[in-house]
Amino acid sequence: MTTVQSDSAVRQPGFERLIEWSLEVSPDALPPQVIERSALLVADNLVALLAAAGDPGVARAQSALRHSGPSMGTPAQAAADMAVALAWMELDEGYAKASCHGGLYSLPVLAALASDRQVSVRTVLGQLCLTYEVVARLALAYPARRFTWHPHAMWSSIGAAMARCRAERVEPALALRSLRIASTFAMAGGYEAAIDGAEVRNIWAAQGITQGFLAVDLARSGLDGPSSAPEGIYSRITGRDRCDDAIFTSGLGVDWAIFDSFTKPYACCQSSHSAISAVVMMRAQKAFSLDELESVDVTTPRVEMDCREPQNRLAAQFSLPHAVAAALVLGRADADAFALDAIADPLIARLRRAIRLVPWSAPLQTANARPAHVRLRFRGGQILEQTLLDAAVTDLAAQREAVIGKLTHYADKNFPRASLACRKLVEGAPHILDMEWEKFAADWK
Repeated sequence: MTTVQSDSAVRQPGFERLIEWSLEVSPDALPPQVIERSALLVADNLVALLAAAGDPGVARAQSALRHSGPSMGTPAQAAADMAVALAWMELDEGYAKASCHGGLYSLPVLAALASDRQVSVRTVLGQLCLTYEVVARLALAYPARRFTWHPHAMWSSIGAAMARCRAERVEPALALRSLRIASTFAMAGGYEAAIDGAEVRNIWAAQGITQGFLAVDLARSGLDGPSSAPEGIYSRITGRDRCDDAIFTSGLGVDWAIFDSFTKPYACCQSSHSAISAVVMMRAQKAFSLDELESVDVTTPRVEMDCREPQNRLAAQFSLPHAVAAALVLGRADADAFALDAIADPLIARLRRAIRLVPWSAPLQTANARPAHVRLRFRGGQILEQTLLDAAVTDLAAQREAVIGKLTHYADKNFPRASLACRKLVEGAPHILDMEWEKFAADWK
């Protein structure tokens, strides 16, 4: 029988330095442009939270977690509640360079802990940026092979543990023990759950956050994870050799990961966004009749997202045929485009079954790029086609426009106070940045 040996000699000085740095830097002393980007990320995630308000699936999942999860009224329970809602509508931010949603794994923790302390909004934004740096660099160091492990399963526990360590200003040695423990809590959650519409996927971030809180408590009690963690854990999960330790320190404090966060204009997996944008652009350029449409070919590196008969919102959010069909019929891909009514729409269903997915054969611009080429063929031989190499919204001005647009669409009518608070946050209003987080949160809770 083959046994796995613990490599007690494995050390990661770069990773250790990253953790020390993230705990040493004052969150109130970060450059203004870093705080500005962090504010956009927070506002973007709060839109996702508001968009999920009142969804019965969210309420059921939160109720189940309250029954068997952390004690009611604790920061861990509040953070888990928030994470369920943030993940549900697929409107939370992402990281363009690797599969990772650092805001989802850390903001609920930081928000819950800030509510128990007299902490300013500016401080929470700084804590978020520093935590995001750790999670993003981990995702860069240990990229999962395409469409294998889902990032929520891999990174939520260690991201949450880091967020708690940063908020509570623990010593580096305790933080490293916490992260070693948290890395062992990574879940065996794959993309097939999302494609199948298995809604347990929407709980992974919340469960990871619960485990992240636990990891810090265990480290404080004197427990530790394996000495080779996190290297030994994540290299085994991803099936890769040891990472380049320099990833953790290269450009530290200069090349901020948060500048490569992206905003999702569409309420679905980001792998569908290039195809959706291509359809929206073609609709804007030339009027056409769907009755005359003969074929739809979508060339994509994500041919696995091929569900033709989604049974719920999650399956539709991870179905490229549904996303493209909804965009063709509705001209949009907001949360309603992935609801049960849209799934059951006869025309969307017919188009969904007819769309052909073609493997993308050209080299990708980056390892995490999600390009698409959409080709519409009509009776009489007319052809419309559009290619987008990547639809990730990372540009500052475009991000700001997208977040404001999402606030208008999802928050202005039903949550006017929350929408106004988020707009002021995006604008960087000094009185908002200096406000206690709990007072800011009162407008959107």
